[in-house]
Amino acid sequence: YFQRQTYPARELVIVDDGVCELGARLPCDERIRYIRLPVPESIGAKRNHACEDARGEILAQWDDDDWYGPDRLRAQIEPLLAGDADITALSSAVLFDLENWEFWTATAELHRRLFLHDVHGGTLVFSRRVWEHLGRYPLRSLAEDAAFLARAVRRGARLGRIAGEGLFVYVRHGRNSWSLPAA
Repeated sequence: YFQRQTYPARELVIVDDGVCELGARLPCDERIRYIRLPVPESIGAKRNHACEDARGEILAQWDDDDWYGPDRLRAQIEPLLAGDADITALSSAVLFDLENWEFWTATAELHRRLFLHDVHGGTLVFSRRVWEHLGRYPLRSLAEDAAFLARAVRRGARLGRIAGEGLFVYVRHGRNSWSLPAA
């Protein structure tokens, strides 16, 4: 999904601490950088490593188990470049349950209850300044993206909500870091 993005100036920083090293299985693409950690770390720590090692001034959280449409980065970066937001995130009611092989949608009320500020934490895009000055990810593996978002917004970052239809599908499976009730 990264290689299909229409936004031209992009890189993907993969931070891996899994049992099996995946560096050799990655496509040969100079925009993809692989960082192998010597010991397991929290998801928040890995997100901070990626932000630290990224070369750009705009950082995009990229969850490896969700689906992203080709215009996702463009749609989320444009409000940052225009000065309309400091962080953008997608709201989308479409979820795919991989184990049952079915799509479902969350009602607007359920979406608001499940997702902080009514956006999916796995779709955050923000300026490097936000990460450096308004809050880094906490060193934990559950709701680290929500904590980052809450801290940044509390400290003054402007959140731009973008409709995620055609840009994002939240994929649920047996190894997600948090459980989610079916609607």
